[in-house]
Amino acid sequence: GPADGRIAPKTAQNIWGEPTVSFGEACSSKRRDLRVIDADPTNGVQPPERGADKTKVYPYPSEALAVFACELVPLEWRELHAICAYTFARPGELHALDCTDVDLDDRKIRITKAWDYDAGKLKPTKTHESREIPIEPNLLPLLERMRKRAGGKGRVVPVLEKANANKVAI
Repeated sequence: GPADGRIAPKTAQNIWGEPTVSFGEACSSKRRDLRVIDADPTNGVQPPERGADKTKVYPYPSEALAVFACELVPLEWRELHAICAYTFARPGELHALDCTDVDLDDRKIRITKAWDYDAGKLKPTKTHESREIPIEPNLLPLLERMRKRAGGKGRVVPVLEKANANKVAI
């Protein structure tokens, strides 16, 4: 890593992409006027190693329950953590989640959009695909209370509208 003067494998992959795409265009662009070389000098040169996949960190059930029950954590944040734990939805998706996206009768949450923290507006999901998340039985009472409190309108997790975008894991 940075401490030993080396760059991360993903950074090396990103850097590698720039010259390979540039040289590829320089010799075989659709626009003939951009073809300035006859052969791609990066052909046959192996890309950087991908490195080991990063492990994802999830709280143990006992740790999650401790957060949900801790009265020192404001209720709206405990609710957010519970929804995150049960749905695995991304922060931008939860920010954009509207009461109309939660079907309590069918017990499904429809993820159709996400919040773009940089532009400050709605955008497509990261994969550009909608999906449905089943509502776990333990999550249902919480979602019912939250919908009732919101009068069935607006954002499901309004606390994310007040959150500092730099503090949200996106």
